[in-house]
Amino acid sequence: MEACLWAAHRAAHTARQRTYADAYGAFHIMIFNSPILLFDTKGINMPKYRQEKVAREVMRVLSSAIFEDAQDPRLLQVSITNVNMSSDLSVASIHWLCPKDADKNDIAKALIEATPYLRSVVADEMDLRRVPNLKFYYDESYENGLRMDELLAKLRAEGQMGNQDDNT
Repeated sequence: MEACLWAAHRAAHTARQRTYADAYGAFHIMIFNSPILLFDTKGINMPKYRQEKVAREVMRVLSSAIFEDAQDPRLLQVSITNVNMSSDLSVASIHWLCPKDADKNDIAKALIEATPYLRSVVADEMDLRRVPNLKFYYDESYENGLRMDELLAKLRAEGQMGNQDDNT
C-alpha cells in the first residue's frame, strides 16, 4: 500500500499537484483545484496478529488488576476467559465467567462500576496510542458446553446414541 501511496504522490508531485489524506483515511489528489479520490484506506484492516497480541496483553493486565487490586469483593469471583480487540484497537470485548452460585447481574454491575479504574490500569501498564473502551460480556460457552454434555448423556442413557468408547 505504501508503494501505491508513494507512486501516486510522486506522480502528483511531478505534475505539480498536491495529494492529501482526509479525516476518513481517503487519499485525494488535487487537479485543477478539485479533489479526485485516489483510493480509500477505510477497508484496510490492521494485521490480525497485532489485535491478538494486544488482546493477550489486555487480558493479562486486567486479570492481574482484578486479582491483585480489586477493592470490590464481587470482582474476586471473576475469571476473564477471552478478550477480542476491534480492528482499530479502540474497543476491547472482554468475556468473563463466574462460579454458578454467584449472582451474575451483581458481578456485571461491579464490572461496569470498575471500568474507569480498569481502563486507567490498562493505560498505565500498556503503551498504546489510545486506551480501548472496555465492554464486558458474560461468557456463556461453559454453560452451553455443560448443557450439551447433559443432552449427550441423556441420549446415551436412552440408548439413542452409541457408547462413548464406540469409534463408529
